[in-house]
Amino acid sequence: MFYLYILIITLCLALSLINKIARQRFLWIYFTFILLSEILVFAKILDNTFYNKANCIHIIFLCWYFHKEFVDRKFYKTFLILISIISFLLFFNENILKIDTNILKSFLFIFLSIDWFTNQIRKPNETLIYQKMTFWIASSILLWSTIFIIRVIPGQFFAKLDIDFLRLINQFYQIVTIFSYLIFLKGLFCKR
Repeated sequence: MFYLYILIITLCLALSLINKIARQRFLWIYFTFILLSEILVFAKILDNTFYNKANCIHIIFLCWYFHKEFVDRKFYKTFLILISIISFLLFFNENILKIDTNILKSFLFIFLSIDWFTNQIRKPNETLIYQKMTFWIASSILLWSTIFIIRVIPGQFFAKLDIDFLRLINQFYQIVTIFSYLIFLKGLFCKR
């Protein structure tokens, strides 16, 4: 399953370089970082604790990405800048705040995607929503984040009581992660 995951991320990276809109939104940086992170952790050049730092980079990038989507909302910009600063500090010192970066990332991604959808409903335009690249990105991160939270919360409980069920939850999570990147990939075909 890991190789399929890497293949899909590689396709996302390639398409983010080919698609002019994705390239202008610097999505290739995001996919390059994810691809290198996954390969380096898999090769044991980096250990799993690197994911805490990677989460901070994901947060900063997606805050920046969605910040560009909401040019008319000052409070929103301030909030995203504050979250980015916190993530930046956590990148260098995870013990500054006792925050699990996985949980922070998941809840922030849920917030960003739902807020984007809400904004699309409040301010519709001529472009159909499914023709917008950000629709697919928001859908992807909403799905992934929701399933991640469902995996983490009972995961701690089942790690002690039912290891087989925990493995099943983890396999389901891996499938959803791959599906989420397929949604991302679909979005990279959009020209808006």
